[in-house]
Amino acid sequence: MRKYLINNLDIDNFSMIITLLDYETKISDCLKSVRISSFDSKELLVDTALCSGMNGYRFIATTLNNDGTINISDYRYVDVNPLILEKANEIIRHEPISLNNSILTIPQINFLKSKLN
Repeated sequence: MRKYLINNLDIDNFSMIITLLDYETKISDCLKSVRISSFDSKELLVDTALCSGMNGYRFIATTLNNDGTINISDYRYVDVNPLILEKANEIIRHEPISLNNSILTIPQINFLKSKLN
């Protein structure tokens, strides 16, 4: 099973979004495994909904180190605008195995699935 997805974002100074898929792996361990070879100086956004839930700790803003790894020593939790939220929800909506094997509650999963119709 894949541990994460990387998608372009280019909204609100975030150039990409990394969606964590593996709820059994610690978030910090999963972030340490991410390598991105080409990246501009904008921030990146990490969506941890499947690992930590759909709450105030869902989105993490951070940057990359020079070696393409995520800077896990300098991050902050952020609230995102509705456009980013919908993009993030769309990404996890299309990962049914990860969605069903997450820490999300049944009502949260049903809410996300209902948006597919």
